[in-house]
Amino acid sequence: MTYFTSALENLRMYNGHGWQLFLFAAALVYLCFCRRDREHKKLLLGYTGVFAVIYFCPLTAKIIMDYCIGESVYWRMLWLLPIPLILAYVCTKLVGKCKKLPVQIGCFVLLAALIIVSGRNMHFGEGGRYETAANINKIPEEEVQICEIILQDGDPLAIKKAVIPDWVTGFVRQYTPLIEMAFGRWGGEGKASKRIYKQMTSSNPDFEIVAKNARKLECTYLVYWASAEQDATIKALGYEPIGQVNGYIIYKDTVVAEETEVEE
Repeated sequence: MTYFTSALENLRMYNGHGWQLFLFAAALVYLCFCRRDREHKKLLLGYTGVFAVIYFCPLTAKIIMDYCIGESVYWRMLWLLPIPLILAYVCTKLVGKCKKLPVQIGCFVLLAALIIVSGRNMHFGEGGRYETAANINKIPEEEVQICEIILQDGDPLAIKKAVIPDWVTGFVRQYTPLIEMAFGRWGGEGKASKRIYKQMTSSNPDFEIVAKNARKLECTYLVYWASAEQDATIKALGYEPIGQVNGYIIYKDTVVAEETEVEE
């Protein structure tokens, strides 16, 4: 894929299923033929023109994609377009052309409705970014259940150490400070923690390495989305299932638990 076609694809992704870019194009056409406010016209059209050259030019697109923000999020460049400003400006001009108040109100309502229906509600409904929280903590319910299984194993107020997949660690950190994890969001600190992180973020973890280094860190619990084959491997290393949430299995290391009991 060339940088130009990548820029076009990012433009399509940015627009989605809405009509906002079509309204924006119509507003630019209006500005081209508008005879008044030449200073505003030159500023808005000039800025948009310079942006279009930078955005679509293969050379500048390559520099921005490769050295600045990355190809996968190149569509964020389109945030620099003054779409709301230009739409508001043109709509104000159109309403201002109406001489009578009832006509102005009708024109305003019509333009506002056009802008509303041309987009999609980002808060609710299909394609929305918000939904009713599953619990007061506002985190997925299965992560809450995973935490509770670990916390309720033994003293619920004691600090528990666990090896947890990196895509779950953020939710665990939000839910409770009583579960210490082998590594954080950006990886581990120390050799043992880094080895665990490398395996737990791979497509096929070596649980022998995980178990060996987890015991160095005195991590008693292991959480993983385990298949039947992985489940057998983990059990053979001395782990015992103490609960399951959807596809996640929560294991307890019997070797670390026995050593702890002996020390006590």
